[in-house]
Amino acid sequence: MSFSFSFTVSLTSSSIMSLSFSFTVSSTSSSIMSLSFSFTVSLTSSSIMSLSFSFTVSLTSSSIMSLSFCFTVSLTSSSIMSLSLCFI
Repeated sequence: MSFSFSFTVSLTSSSIMSLSFSFTVSSTSSSIMSLSFSFTVSLTSSSIMSLSFSFTVSLTSSSIMSLSFCFTVSLTSSSIMSLSLCFI
C-alpha cells in the first residue's frame, strides 16, 4: 500500500520561480514502513536561490529503525553560498 501527495507551483513574473511539496507514505499490512516529506523553494530575484527541507522516517513493526532530517539553504548574493544540516 502506498500513498503519495505532490504539489507544485511555478511562476515567472513573481520572484518565486518554483515551489514544490511532496509527501509519501508506504505501508505494509498495518505498520508504516516508510514516511517521507520534502519541501523545496527556488527564488531568482531574491537572495535565496534554493531552500530544501527533507524529513524521512523508516519503521519496522513497532521500532524506529531510521530517522533522517536534512535542511539545505543556498545563497548567491549573500556571503553564505551553501548551508547544510543533516541528522541521521
